[in-house]
Amino acid sequence: MYPLNPAPGLPTKITLSPQSVTLARGATAQLAPVLSDAYGTAVSPTRPFIFTSSNPTLVSVDDTGLCTAAPLDTSELQTGGIAEIEVLYPWAGGDSGATIHASVTVMVTVPPGVFKPVYTPAVTGCWRPLPKLYPPST
Repeated sequence: MYPLNPAPGLPTKITLSPQSVTLARGATAQLAPVLSDAYGTAVSPTRPFIFTSSNPTLVSVDDTGLCTAAPLDTSELQTGGIAEIEVLYPWAGGDSGATIHASVTVMVTVPPGVFKPVYTPAVTGCWRPLPKLYPPST
């Protein structure tokens, strides 16, 4: 917990830019965290930030905040999805051991025309309405 009146220059907030990201499969986006103190003044980090993805199979993130959407694979059905990227600065608050964090939502999209039909052996590809089922005669 922070003191009631933290000293100027003590990081108390992280702001991520951009605040929302939409990526096509295989695309990248750079996240830029900015630390500020309780008075809104920018603070230079003295330690590295820690980035994590809630769905690393869909969106990976490296130590610099570079987000990469999974590549397009035309051999299978492709879908988009959402991943939450969180950045931590666990050395905030001096010796207090406080941690501050921020997150951004990354939406992954699939370009039109990339969906590949999925066929199973039981499906013949013949599209027709099912016959009407009538109750048996009594």
